Amino acid sequence: MSARKFRIGQRVNYRPSAHNRNVPVGIYQITRFLPHRKGGELEYQIKNLNVGHELVAKESELRSA
Repeated sequence: MSARKFRIGQRVNYRPSAHNRNVPVGIYQITRFLPHRKGGELEYQIKNLNVGHELVAKESELRSA
């Protein structure tokens, strides 16, 4: 299993992939790790700090803030 790039509580910049363009980009906070799916990319639950809604993001969609 791969090591995670981000930690819970860390602030990140979210840049959604092409299929998810209606979600606001910006600063989010990692709220939890999602279980690793075999052969899949690591995923995180993140929370928008301005709006407050939460969503699932792939590690490739996140950058350190």
